[in-house]
Amino acid sequence: MTLSDKRNDIHAKLMSYYPEVSEWCSPLLPGYIMIIAIVINFIMMIPTGVIVAVTNMTLILAVPIEILSSFILPGNPIGFLTLRVYTQSCQYQIIHLLFSFKFAHYMK
Repeated sequence: MTLSDKRNDIHAKLMSYYPEVSEWCSPLLPGYIMIIAIVINFIMMIPTGVIVAVTNMTLILAVPIEILSSFILPGNPIGFLTLRVYTQSCQYQIIHLLFSFKFAHYMK
């Protein structure tokens, strides 16, 4: 169903008043950002996993990632925030996976 369809609900009608996001927004992000995020998470996987396993406290790499991304992408706020989001979300998923492995090991 499209927004121009007459059977839309009230929320779709209200959202149709706003302009659509153009297609040129995605090329603003350089292609190497995902590779950098994966490399950073791969490097920090073991140290953060050990710290979480020993102390049960999550180590958040927000500040080092912000500093690194500001040096890599000066003047690119979309790339800055995208690198931060990718690294932090991947880090949380890695920590959760390692915690699940540890829990499964103790439950066997």
